[in-house]
Amino acid sequence: MNKDISSMLKQFVREKKLPIKISGESMQPLIRSGEKVIIVSANALKPGDIICAKGSCGIMVHRIIRRLKNQRFLVKGDNNFIGDPILSNKDVIGKVIAIRSGKIRINTMPWRFANRMIALFSYLQLAVYAGFMAKSSSGDKFSKQFKNAVVMISNPFLFIVHILHKQ
Repeated sequence: MNKDISSMLKQFVREKKLPIKISGESMQPLIRSGEKVIIVSANALKPGDIICAKGSCGIMVHRIIRRLKNQRFLVKGDNNFIGDPILSNKDVIGKVIAIRSGKIRINTMPWRFANRMIALFSYLQLAVYAGFMAKSSSGDKFSKQFKNAVVMISNPFLFIVHILHKQ
C-alpha cells in the first residue's frame, strides 16, 4: 500500500468522519461486501474494536481480538480462520463506529458488549485452529475435527451478530 495514501487517510480521519465502501467477505456476517462503514480517529483501542488499518495486503477493516504490549494488536476478520500479521498503533487509520452508512451504530453499549464477546470467540477460534494445525497429521481427520470445533465456538458468535444485525 502506498504510504502517502495511508497517511492522507489517517489525516482525513482526524478531521472528519470517513465513509469507506467495503469489498471482500472477511468481516461477514456483520459487514458485507459493498456496505459502507464510517471511520473516525482512533484513540484508546481495545479488543472488540473494528479498525481500518494498513495491512500487508493494503487497507483492511478487521477486528482487534487481542491487545499486545507496546501498542500492538492481534487482528482478524470475523469470517477468517487465521489472524493477520500483528499491527502496531501506527498502522491504524481509524476505528469503525457505524456500518450500513451509519444505520447501525456499533459504538453503543449493546454493540460494545457484543464486539467484546465476538473478539473473545474469535480469539478462541484462532486458538482452536492453531491447536488442530499443530496436532493434525491427517487431512481428513483434521477437517472433521476442525469443522466440529469451529462450529461449536462460532455458534454463539453468529447468534450475537444475527440478533444485533436486526436492529
